[in-house]
Amino acid sequence: MKKQSETRKKADRHCPMIILCIFSLVFSLAIAKIFVANRLSTAGIRIEGIEQKTAILNDENNRLRGEITRLSSLSYISSQATKIGFKNNGSVASLTFDIPIALR
Repeated sequence: MKKQSETRKKADRHCPMIILCIFSLVFSLAIAKIFVANRLSTAGIRIEGIEQKTAILNDENNRLRGEITRLSSLSYISSQATKIGFKNNGSVASLTFDIPIALR
């Protein structure tokens, strides 16, 4: 009976300490949960911004590909050449020699 009384007194002394530890643990975990949730929402906003920038850059790339295709087409090059004074020459002349030039 005496042992039970001593054990109960020890338990009664430790009970507030255990309750304080449990309360501290719960409070710490609640703070950690809030911190993690905040970080995740901030990361989500950043990811959304990056996705928007990616979409804008993809649109710009597609527009530039189209412009490159238009500017490199033969009809465009021909019209630009005509504008700056090049003429379409109908006859082509070539010079040929009977003996190769290297043997002269």
